[in-house]
Amino acid sequence: FEDPESYYRASWQFDRLPRPLRWLLRINNALLGRLICGPWLSVAGFFAREGGAILKGESDVRRAWAHHVAGCVPIFLLLWAMGIPVWVYIIGVCWPALSLIALRSFAEHRWHETEDGRCIIVEKSPLSWLFLNNNLHLVHHAHPQVPWYDLPRLYARQKAAWRKRSAGYVFSGYRALWRTWAIRPKEPVVHPVWHHPPSE
Repeated sequence: FEDPESYYRASWQFDRLPRPLRWLLRINNALLGRLICGPWLSVAGFFAREGGAILKGESDVRRAWAHHVAGCVPIFLLLWAMGIPVWVYIIGVCWPALSLIALRSFAEHRWHETEDGRCIIVEKSPLSWLFLNNNLHLVHHAHPQVPWYDLPRLYARQKAAWRKRSAGYVFSGYRALWRTWAIRPKEPVVHPVWHHPPSE
């Protein structure tokens, strides 16, 4: 439920949201919606959380932002030196990168009764290297100490066992995800188990 890469809401939370936001979250649960809406939702949520933390006076968050801004200065200077407008960099580089991250994280986790059944296995993809083999997500969760480049070997060694362990949450590639969930929601926004406020 508290997975930062999922968009689950408890039913009591979902019912309190404005209708347009509920509609947007439903669209976001289809892959096409995640690629288009996901960056907007993640950026808005991120800045809301970070802004709240800064306003509360959380010094570690302020320090992290100071480092981040300092790290951005050379990038902006380079853009300026090359005559590239910042908005072109944001629209042409940053936003597509956020969509790519949204593709990776779209199906990484799901609700399942077993912990292993919550993590996906996307067996082969040209994007595997870019995602540091995080598409073999169950293998990564089971062996977090294993370097990313060894995950495919570890998976291939016991492929049938991994597939069984994942409770069928296995796809041949991201194209299979697209065929399955391009315009159909992967799951409901409302968490299948958490229905009542914590105080109840």
